[in-house]
Order: sequence, then C-alpha cells, then structure tokens
Amino acid sequence: MNPITLQPAFILHRRDYRDTSLIIELFTLHEGRISAIAKGAKRNKSSLRNSLHLFQPILISTQGKHELKTLTQAELQSPLANIDGTHLPWAFYLNELLFRLLEKHDPYPQLFNHYRVLLQRLAEQNIEEKHLRFFEYDLLLELGYGLQLTTDINNEPIDTAAYYHCLPHQAPVKTTLDNDANAIYSGLSLLALSTRQLDSGSALQDAKHLLRHALRQLLGDKPLKSRELLI
Repeated sequence: MNPITLQPAFILHRRDYRDTSLIIELFTLHEGRISAIAKGAKRNKSSLRNSLHLFQPILISTQGKHELKTLTQAELQSPLANIDGTHLPWAFYLNELLFRLLEKHDPYPQLFNHYRVLLQRLAEQNIEEKHLRFFEYDLLLELGYGLQLTTDINNEPIDTAAYYHCLPHQAPVKTTLDNDANAIYSGLSLLALSTRQLDSGSALQDAKHLLRHALRQLLGDKPLKSRELLI
C-alpha cells in the first residue's frame, strides 16, 4: 500500500521523545488514528517545529510499515484562532475521547468532519453545550454504539408525554417518574436528542446524563483527565 501524502489531520496528543523528537497521536482523515514519531521536531531549524500544534488543522505525510510511523512532512492548513482559556478544557475533552475510544487505522471521515467543525466553533467562540452533546452522540454512532431513541423495547414510537428507563445500548422501557430506578428520562428529551433539538434545560441535562453513561461503558473505570479541567 502506497503511503498517503499530505492528508488532513489533527494532533490529539503529543509527548517528548528523547531530547529532540516527539511522539504524536494523530486523527487523520484517511487512516483514522495513527501514531508517529516526529524526529528532530524540537530543534529550532526543524521544518516540523511550527506545525505540530494541538487543535490546528494540518496536512501530514508519513512513512513506515510499523505501528509507529515516521512523520516526514507537516504543514498548517487554514490555521484556526487560538482557543481561549474558557473553552480550552472542552477541546482537551474532545481529544481525550477520541484518543481513548478510536481504534487505530479505522477511518471515520464523518466524525473527522464533525470534530473539525466543532474545533472551529470553539476557536470562534460560537459554541454551546448542546454542540458537545451532539458530538458525543455522533461519536457513539460512529463506534457502533448508537442510542435507540425513537422507539421503545416493544418497537413502539417514543411518547413525548411518557418517561422511559433508558440504559446504554438497550432499548428504552416505558416507566413512571416515581420509579426508584436510575436513568429515567422523558420521552420528550429522548426525541430532542435524536432530532438535535436540545433547546430546553431539562432536555440538555437528560442528554448529558444519558450520553455520559453510555460513554462510561466504553471508557471503563479509568476516568478522563480532561474531566477534571471541566470541573
């Protein structure tokens, strides 16, 4: 397979490697998540030095047949404004989700575009919490764990006037609001998330709880470090 040259990418994580190099985790358009070594990138005269920034769209070329590829080229592509301190924890949260949950070498072109648009919103300070919820929803869908939100366990349409016991990766079960069980949501909230109409505070709160519960099943017991920044 010929190497893909100058493909769109974002850096999810970077760490020092020896004195002059970096190990970077990339989310690429055509190869999904990959790892690469940027040799000599910390040197002042390196052609890579000024291109390897988080939350910036770049074009990259890599070579190598091993799990850890070698970054041979990187250049900024239509740089975004720096994300301000208020929204920076949100950006780190997105990166950590992708780093933890995406399988390597599986392309997710639609998710890549969702991520790019969300970073642009963050850079332009044109973002609301509901946009994060939509990204979490799309991420679950792309990973094959999409939520069933329009029909219940009996394949009946969700009733906006009813309440449902809704666990991740299971169909909603109609219940009552006074049920002692956790994870009870209004039918109105479930449909609001499925149609991307999280305009009320209660629907947004329900969506947050439902999506975080679903993501927690995939993340396991290891907490997200970026969650501490959000708190």
